[in-house]
Amino acid sequence: MGQSGMRRIFATGGELGELINRQVGYQVSQRLATSASRPGLPDVGHTRIDGFVAQVDSLLPFTPGPALPVSARILARSAKRFEKDKVHSRNDRLDLGILFAPSVNSFVTVGVAMENTQVDLKFVDGETSGFAMGPRLDAGVKFNDVLAMIVRMEDLVFRGDSHVRVPTPGGLLAVFRDVENHRSFVQVENIVRFTRAQLEWLPAGIQLGGMAGVHYLDTWHESQVDSQGRTVSEPFGSHERLGIFRTGVYLSKNLGNSGRWNTYGELLWDNEFDTNLHGVIDERNSGLMRLSLAYGPGPGKRLSLEYQGSWNADGTRKRNNLVFSVVLDF
Repeated sequence: MGQSGMRRIFATGGELGELINRQVGYQVSQRLATSASRPGLPDVGHTRIDGFVAQVDSLLPFTPGPALPVSARILARSAKRFEKDKVHSRNDRLDLGILFAPSVNSFVTVGVAMENTQVDLKFVDGETSGFAMGPRLDAGVKFNDVLAMIVRMEDLVFRGDSHVRVPTPGGLLAVFRDVENHRSFVQVENIVRFTRAQLEWLPAGIQLGGMAGVHYLDTWHESQVDSQGRTVSEPFGSHERLGIFRTGVYLSKNLGNSGRWNTYGELLWDNEFDTNLHGVIDERNSGLMRLSLAYGPGPGKRLSLEYQGSWNADGTRKRNNLVFSVVLDF
């Protein structure tokens, strides 16, 4: 998993985070542009997001029977999101699963994902909070020393509540409502990795690669009525779609003679080929950059600090994210 690039993708989950942050940014901009809250708020037609993520991912092997390579998988993650004057939020996630390796070149993981989310709405006086849970499936195969493919699927149901305090002539009026949505995510990526063994002109300690994949986020919102008897309308209706095609290149280099330090960078391009989230912000093409410094104290152990940047072509959507990730496999 490590040599093929699948372990890093399996551990990070950054592709889902990118799509959810886009979705929320589009929702907020559209809601502000079509509501009475718009006057006085800056950058209604722009979204600028800063985020911080800390996470630990671990595989713990156990052998319930002869020749049955099985591991328990545990992922714990906390992510914070800041969009000035619009939305501040926190999402804590725990994934539990069982990984089975049918061969030395393939794996399948089945498990459950749980998320707790808290949202502080800045464009109004309000909060949203809730809990999501559902199944998650991952699978990967290394075809040869160059090519691998990884698949991720999950299906979570979120239930929570939202309340806002609305100014009235008699003071603040609290308005409550339940929140429920059904979120599905699919990720399919093909990865190529080259070392000096395949390309003799590559310097020692350097790995060159690329990827091409499809990521798809599908969300259904349940119809709700607030405490004032009004039906709540979502900015893009009850069904939201966001599908992207992504491709890019990757370069990694070992630092020093120990081989424990490593740095890498990725340049990616994506196109939102299927979406109904374009309104105030309407640009389907984006560029992404990832830069990381990592330390590997031993086999299956990795600590990394990664910067992730995302910008759409016309500059109306920007995201900066800093991720500290720990992988501890035993």
